[in-house]
Amino acid sequence: MLSFSDMYTALNVSGVTSTVGTFNSESAVWANTLIPELYAGDGINFYLSDAHDARMDIEIYTYIINCRSSNENQSHVIANAVLTAVNRKSFTDYYISCTVTGTIPPSDETDDFNTIVNATLKKR
Repeated sequence: MLSFSDMYTALNVSGVTSTVGTFNSESAVWANTLIPELYAGDGINFYLSDAHDARMDIEIYTYIINCRSSNENQSHVIANAVLTAVNRKSFTDYYISCTVTGTIPPSDETDDFNTIVNATLKKR
């Protein structure tokens, strides 16, 4: 079943949420391709980036996790927190492995640094 709840649960831990801000009393972690327009702090947004593969006995989901900050070093801190929390970790009925790509610099003065974590979630 296609869902973002498994990845959100994996990311919604204090080791990750302590590196980002809050928005409407919640941690700045969103299962969406964009962050809310009114939010201007450090945050994470993630989304499904590849076709959902259910051809075998396991389901495979590939996500892009954007670790955003106005400061490049903080963007790296957030990405490292994501790696520590989810890379090569087994959860109740799924497993996640990750890779990190380079940091994308801001495109203009309104944009943030974005360190991208690619995550593959395998579920029975």
